[in-house]
Amino acid sequence: MPYGASTIIRANGDGEGSWSNNSNQEDVMVVRHKGSNSPDDFNYWVNLLHTATQDIVLVDIGGKLQDDKGQLFDACDSFIVLSKDLDIIKDWKIFGEKHGCECIATIVSKLEGGEELFDTEPFIQACISGLERGKVLIDSIVIKKVAETLIRKSGYKPYSYINMGEVMKSIGETNHWYTSDGIEVERMWIPTDRAVALHDYFCDTYDPSRRYKIIDVNNNWVACIIANCLCLDSIEDLCFYNSWSNRFVTPKILPKTACVQEKDYAIKVTETAEAVRLDFTLLSIGLDEDRLASYQMPIINENKPLYISGRFPNWFYVSIVRTYGNPEKFIHNPGYYFICVQSEDKFKLGKTISIDEANKITKRG
Repeated sequence: MPYGASTIIRANGDGEGSWSNNSNQEDVMVVRHKGSNSPDDFNYWVNLLHTATQDIVLVDIGGKLQDDKGQLFDACDSFIVLSKDLDIIKDWKIFGEKHGCECIATIVSKLEGGEELFDTEPFIQACISGLERGKVLIDSIVIKKVAETLIRKSGYKPYSYINMGEVMKSIGETNHWYTSDGIEVERMWIPTDRAVALHDYFCDTYDPSRRYKIIDVNNNWVACIIANCLCLDSIEDLCFYNSWSNRFVTPKILPKTACVQEKDYAIKVTETAEAVRLDFTLLSIGLDEDRLASYQMPIINENKPLYISGRFPNWFYVSIVRTYGNPEKFIHNPGYYFICVQSEDKFKLGKTISIDEANKITKRG
């Protein structure tokens, strides 16, 4: 698992970190000390839990069972109990489940002997030895099973980076030019007649065990086709690089409501016998990436083709397209036409409909 995918919160007063397991225990004992847990300490740790963004957050809460540790359980979703005392393990399990957490494992620690994995369902039950300071049990089958379970339950997936310049070369779209100094400049705009080739490329690329970070998507319709191919498991398996904010933005499934109240945009909904249309007008200078998950969408008829018009970054267009289940979706290329970005018939992808034709279909003009 790469750095940054997990973190550890030491929610106890021992003042220890991973350094306390170094092989030179004499040196460790110089700085090791025991401390107490104050209400302010618990408030600090709970806040860390609520604001953590990593896929896996491990919380070390110490070995003493205290009622004030319940707030730590309230901020978590699962727990592991490790103790040499079977009665203490039983008490911790009852305490954790009382606070709504799922027990992942109960592990008995022994001074001598080997290790044994008794059961894995409904939770891991095992015993282990050799947990002395300064030792690393990297080959332990029990520890590996616990780690495997944590990764699976967290939904963690590693990221793959996809550069659209390389994708264009792969599908034979290699338009480029050279400066007078001989520097190659790639044309990042993709013609709509390459839509099916893009669809096939990303369908072949899709791996349900991975997430994707996409770089240099300059066409909103391309971003939507990519999402339809790579978000089969979850929309959060995909993110797009935003050069304006210098960060990757993950699209979201947006909440739908009968009465949209937004300060950043207005929406005009039009429905005819043939289609539904959403026309967005920005009311602010831009959209807030950090508010994306709370942006509201109107409730519409999702049984007809959907036409979407608005000037947005690709991550917002993808969020709109993935929020609705309409069988076909078209997005507006300002000044030109509407482009088909989703259809049960892949050969309709990239099909363009003139603005005049779209206005007739949706009774807009």
